Amino acid sequence: MSRSARSVVRGLATKANYHVVRGMADAEARPDVGRFLEAMPWSLTSDYVRQGTAELLCREIDELGVEGAIGELGVFRGDFTALLSTYLPGRPIHLFDTFEGFDERDVAVDAREDLVEDFIDFSATDPASVRARFADPERVTLHPGWFPESAAGAEDVTFAIVSIDADLYKPVLDGLVWFYERLAPGGSILVHDFNNAAFGGAKKATREFQLRSGAAVVPIPDWGGTAVVSRPR
Repeated sequence: MSRSARSVVRGLATKANYHVVRGMADAEARPDVGRFLEAMPWSLTSDYVRQGTAELLCREIDELGVEGAIGELGVFRGDFTALLSTYLPGRPIHLFDTFEGFDERDVAVDAREDLVEDFIDFSATDPASVRARFADPERVTLHPGWFPESAAGAEDVTFAIVSIDADLYKPVLDGLVWFYERLAPGGSILVHDFNNAAFGGAKKATREFQLRSGAAVVPIPDWGGTAVVSRPR
């Protein structure tokens, strides 16, 4: 995007309801609009609602003194967690992924239940490239393999914020069970694709976890239909 075109978009964002940028009246509390515009659409995330929600959650975690690491299950190339880490700098980061695309054991479950029409290929990633996305790679611990087996050795980690973007039923359910138990009071889990019919297993898993645990689930209107699950303080 040229500098002049970007300036026009920025002007529209501040004067009109472009990308829901005017969703918060208080400019002091509003997520960073400029950062979103600089990033779209080829860097970090081009979804303002998802990015803004993540920023506000991280602010809450920081202001309330919620301790814990940043985690993600379903990392792909690390874009979203890299964004989270900039809002909560200095925290340990734990990334869980096969780094080879969907595991066939998980695919079989969603195929049998007819929960997914098109199993997208997410194999175009690798641990070294993901680690390089972060400003402080030394803080990043990679857990490659099939979850939850890949979580061996991380059982004592406490998490402040977690992204679950595993798409399929079994890893989403396993992720909610595993991370919620280790979520600090006041921490949050963002479940991507909760309201996305393309990956019906995400909602099925979240609903089952909600009934099992009694946790509140709050949907947000981002492109992927994310839901936020928070642990009471």
